[in-house]
Amino acid sequence: LKYNYATGVNLITKYQDIYGLGVVLGDGVVLGDGVVLGDGVVLGDGFVLGDGVVLGDGVVLGDNIMTSDGVVLGDGAFFCGGGSMLADGVVLGDGVVLGDGVVLGDGVVLGDGVVLGDSAIEAMSAMLGGDAGLEMKPLN
Repeated sequence: LKYNYATGVNLITKYQDIYGLGVVLGDGVVLGDGVVLGDGVVLGDGFVLGDGVVLGDGVVLGDNIMTSDGVVLGDGAFFCGGGSMLADGVVLGDGVVLGDGVVLGDGVVLGDGVVLGDSAIEAMSAMLGGDAGLEMKPLN
């Protein structure tokens, strides 16, 4: 029989995720390699995190959400519900709120306190107090 094993740095970096205090994981949660979860993170049922995802302290995420590799969520980011998708390299600032079914394209950056309503699709960045290059309009 062939056995796979890891030692030293490989054991730590490849097979051990880093979890903060008070982390709650729902049923069917899938975590990629190198995931870092801050204190008080709550992940709903059926949540999928890609490789190298970093979730700050107090992040609350609903059911059936998918994130690609390298997504970074700041402290207190909150997803209202399920069916959302975050593509590669998405960065969310502190206190961001996203509604159900939100889709964020590759490399989107949302600044602190940004709120997106249900079923919003964003392919550009929105920075609070900054200029994203294209004007962001409030969702009704």
